[in-house]
Amino acid sequence: MSKYLFRVDDVCPEMDWEKFEKLIKIFDKFNVKPLLAIIPNNQDGVLKKNPPNPNFWPRIEELKENGYMVGMHGYQHRYQNKSGGMLRLYRGSEFANLPFESQLEKIKKGKKILERHKIKTNIFVAPGHSFDRNTIKALRVAGFEYISDGIALWPFEKYGIIWVPQILWRPRKIPIGILTVCLHSNTLPETGFLKLEEFIQKNREDIIDFYQTIRWFRAQTKDHFFLINFLNFIIKPLSILLKILNSTFIKL
Repeated sequence: MSKYLFRVDDVCPEMDWEKFEKLIKIFDKFNVKPLLAIIPNNQDGVLKKNPPNPNFWPRIEELKENGYMVGMHGYQHRYQNKSGGMLRLYRGSEFANLPFESQLEKIKKGKKILERHKIKTNIFVAPGHSFDRNTIKALRVAGFEYISDGIALWPFEKYGIIWVPQILWRPRKIPIGILTVCLHSNTLPETGFLKLEEFIQKNREDIIDFYQTIRWFRAQTKDHFFLINFLNFIIKPLSILLKILNSTFIKL
């Protein structure tokens, strides 16, 4: 049996607002509450093609009040090197291989920006799926409890932080697991919107949100955890397959 949750990456003032609102309209139609991964201080040249929307922060606050969850998507979404970090899904990182102090400073600055706009979160989403042990250490120091990432079929706890795995970049049926589908509204084609709506309509009963996932995780027994950790371990080679199957859909 499988459950699905959605995450929307690269949410920032300069995004394609027409596409973003089109995505929100689909989610609202079926009362689905995705995780919005917000870039606190967007400095990514690829994502700064449009002028910033002055209504960005009020709109995010409005969505949050309506049940949408918010995660911090790095700090500036500006890659510092070509490190793939712990997951090695993508060559490029804003955090991995940087000193602990530098990473902590970025994380604290990003969190401060969000809080200045009345947004509190303890969920982190790394740009490029790239982070390392120092990132996790810095996240814990800064008060983060969850990472939306990882190659597994079910949530797990490692290095003192809870991971909610993300292995899908488009809606697709998987027989087992709790599966995060990562979407990028900026680059989603028209067919992507149609397929998303069709998928949600057919599978609405199996769609949950981030905090429902966390509640499920915390309710598991010790024996169940052992089984989940074992199954997560044996699918580690899935990372190679993911690179092949999803390379067309990874839009960072």
